[in-house]
Amino acid sequence: MYIKNKTMKAKVIEVKTKSKHVKLNEFTEYEVTLLNEDDTIEIIPVYGKDLQHALSRIVKLRKKESTKNFIENVPVNTWVVVTLAYLVLVTIPTEITKSPLILIVGLAFICAVLVGVKLYIKNK
Repeated sequence: MYIKNKTMKAKVIEVKTKSKHVKLNEFTEYEVTLLNEDDTIEIIPVYGKDLQHALSRIVKLRKKESTKNFIENVPVNTWVVVTLAYLVLVTIPTEITKSPLILIVGLAFICAVLVGVKLYIKNK
């Protein structure tokens, strides 16, 4: 069984069932032992309705971590330049058409993207 990510592959070596917890749905705690691509062994405790659900939660967690690492490694100056370039590209059609609607929609879009990225990284 492999957990695939664009940057990393991991192989599940062993899965142990730790305990069963009953809330609204029945969740089981698993202890998943992974062999990473660089031959390091990692033990991850994870909850899931079944084993497939627990493994999918590990995949989602790894994707969020890789996205967070990418965003943190990009310099702040780059984000400022990209944001200003986007604002210029939104402002040009606004000046040509003399319609402020394009600017309002463009600003709302960039705000929605920034809030979405922040929430995506924050929710683990």
